[in-house]
Amino acid sequence: MSTNLTVLEVPAGNRIHDIVPVLQRMIDGQGPPLLPVPAGDDREIRRLTDALHPGESIDDTVGLVLATSGTTGTPKGAQLTPAALRAGGNATHERIGGTGTWLLALPAHHIAGMQVLLRSILSGTEPVIVDVSDGFDPATLPAAVEAMRGPRRYSSMVPTQLIKTLDHPDALAALAELDAILLGGAAPRNRCCVGHVRPA
Repeated sequence: MSTNLTVLEVPAGNRIHDIVPVLQRMIDGQGPPLLPVPAGDDREIRRLTDALHPGESIDDTVGLVLATSGTTGTPKGAQLTPAALRAGGNATHERIGGTGTWLLALPAHHIAGMQVLLRSILSGTEPVIVDVSDGFDPATLPAAVEAMRGPRRYSSMVPTQLIKTLDHPDALAALAELDAILLGGAAPRNRCCVGHVRPA
């Protein structure tokens, strides 16, 4: 069976909450395959849709098609099933100590940010969102972490975000309150992993 790939415009900031019901249906296997794109970024939307062809038929077992290698050439679509997305989220929670509340400090149309939203859905919690549409500002972290509820709190970051945070004592103290931070997207370098980051 096949169905049409549907564009999902992913907004920035707290408007991200608007797409959670769509993602819930997708991860439950009840929605069409989705191609996340950054809302309002016409150039990037055009680049992704030209490469990944939404509207064309795709296997109906696919939940998300996420762009890969877009910075080094023509984007390719990684096809992920709802079952694989659920398994990945559940395995992450098992590894880091259980479900919890997530802090989203990454663009949600990329895989790492999207996974934060999906883990929140699997946890039955509402993510706390840091608006990174104009770049990452560590000064936003203390209030964001304070807004997180529940016995376990997590985030996912890239090394450059952690490096920036190391220069802001209040932001670093806020991150230290979290139960785990997933670090990925690039190899940790310089001082970001010396004495501050430990394996989960």
